Amino acid sequence: LRGVLGRRWRVLLHLWASTKSTAKVTSRLDADTEAFDLAQQNSYVLPRIIVWAIPILGFLGTVIGIGAAVGQFDSFLNNAEDIDVLRDGLAQVTGGLGTAFDTTFLALSISLVVMLPLAAVERLEQRLLTRIDLLLRHSLLPVLPDAAGMTSSGFDVQQLRTEVDEAFNRHLPNAESLVEPAKIYAEHAAAAIVNHLEPIRDIATESAAAINDARQ
Repeated sequence: LRGVLGRRWRVLLHLWASTKSTAKVTSRLDADTEAFDLAQQNSYVLPRIIVWAIPILGFLGTVIGIGAAVGQFDSFLNNAEDIDVLRDGLAQVTGGLGTAFDTTFLALSISLVVMLPLAAVERLEQRLLTRIDLLLRHSLLPVLPDAAGMTSSGFDVQQLRTEVDEAFNRHLPNAESLVEPAKIYAEHAAAAIVNHLEPIRDIATESAAAINDARQ
């Protein structure tokens, strides 16, 4: 394979062959993507400057044309008595204004003609780089096994379950060891409740006896 896709593919395959790590391949892929995006943006700096400078040059031509028209208008006013001089002066003034407007129109037209193809080319190149990056991620990363023999698209579920079960068995008590402390705690709590209710029972007994005596 040739071109950007082929070069990036070979680099990633060589990296995986030397490290056997999909994490390093993914990190290199992300770094290459950022580098190509930055290079693509920097490659259009000069054309953008040119597109920005074209209207400025047109504005300079406008200023020069208006300045020339104003100068001719000043000399025209000094000799306004003569009809021929008046006619020539008006022609020179309108010529300077025509130069000013022509330069502005020409600069804006050139800027528009250059800007549209530049934006289209930049958009196509960005889409191409995005497609290359997606193709590498979808076609290369899922089939590269890591050092443990698993692909980067999944993990060993059975091993994960075994580790979790061992952790529960190692660090959590079983059900039998929890029943006896709960039973003892319940008995102590019941005895404490009975002791706290003993005065209330005596008061109720005395009250019942007093009510009985009052009835008699």
